[in-house]
Amino acid sequence: MASDRKVAVVTGASRGAGAGIARALGAAGFTVYVTGRTLEEGSAPLPGTIGATARAVTAAGGRGIPMAVDHADDDQVRALFEHVRTESGRLDVLVNNVADLHDALITRAASGSAHLNW
Repeated sequence: MASDRKVAVVTGASRGAGAGIARALGAAGFTVYVTGRTLEEGSAPLPGTIGATARAVTAAGGRGIPMAVDHADDDQVRALFEHVRTESGRLDVLVNNVADLHDALITRAASGSAHLNW
């Protein structure tokens, strides 16, 4: 069901910059497909979920749509964009914010600060 709203996909939008960008697009009236892997609070080391971000997009004036996608899986990525095409009929903005750091790259020091192990 296409509308006059502009449509965006924001990858890695469970938290951080992706969530902030998604909220800003919502405030501008966009339909925002919020993608990521975190569905339940507490299932990832950092707070935030795709559902929470999608609700924030809607609260800001847009339309937030949470989409669980592992962007390392080409079939899931293809399915995402097919869903966007079918449901919205367009894509105006793509924000490729997805990131994946292997757990071995990050350790937690006694002080609680994160350190990269290069």
